[in-house]
Amino acid sequence: MYKYEMHLHSKGTSACGSAESVDYIERAKEVGYAGMVFTNHFIRGNTAIDRDLPWKEFVEFYRQDWLVAKELGDKHGIDVLFGVEDGYGAGKECLIYGLLPEDIAECENFRNMPIAEISAFVRGKGGFIVAAHPFRVRGYIKNPDAEPDMSLFDAIEVYNRGNMPEDNLKAEAFAKKCGCAVISGGDTHSTGGFGFAGISLPEIMGSEKRLVEFLKKGDYTLLYDENKNDFGEKLPSRA
Repeated sequence: MYKYEMHLHSKGTSACGSAESVDYIERAKEVGYAGMVFTNHFIRGNTAIDRDLPWKEFVEFYRQDWLVAKELGDKHGIDVLFGVEDGYGAGKECLIYGLLPEDIAECENFRNMPIAEISAFVRGKGGFIVAAHPFRVRGYIKNPDAEPDMSLFDAIEVYNRGNMPEDNLKAEAFAKKCGCAVISGGDTHSTGGFGFAGISLPEIMGSEKRLVEFLKKGDYTLLYDENKNDFGEKLPSRA
């Protein structure tokens, strides 16, 4: 089985990141991870990129931070995939898998889309959209207990290493209630935080589309830091 971090930030693109994108390659080798998905903050999140840039320039800045890590990863046998974390209102955020920078660059209205349109766009491109840390409590989140509309999401992040344990337990209970698919993510902002969460897959993915195929099939298991949170029985991964 091959371990993948599914929620990761680097400081070139996420204002809250503390590690350069290339720093994660050596760390992945050290802790035995096969790959990672860069899900840096996008236009409506805590981005480090000037939001006033023309749209395609903004997307290109976003792409470059991932690309330098991908190029180094290719040299060292570490799978580095593209993803997005973006806000969609009231402090809530989503994770997007399966798209490439060019897909987003073509959609100049992306920055203004409500979550229903984001969901339709991602799914129309063959992607996979996840409700990130759905019950996180933070001062900027207006209603932490607001449940995600699962008609708009393909899964929820049931374990987020940056959450308080009770936030994750709410996500677990919600997932069990609605029977939705689940993922785990480290919400990693530094190399020291890498290697404690994500998913385990039966083979190297090699592409964003391949990852989505396995997410939709539910052909993966959850990884989480048992020393930080103990859920007891792990939730099944389901498509």
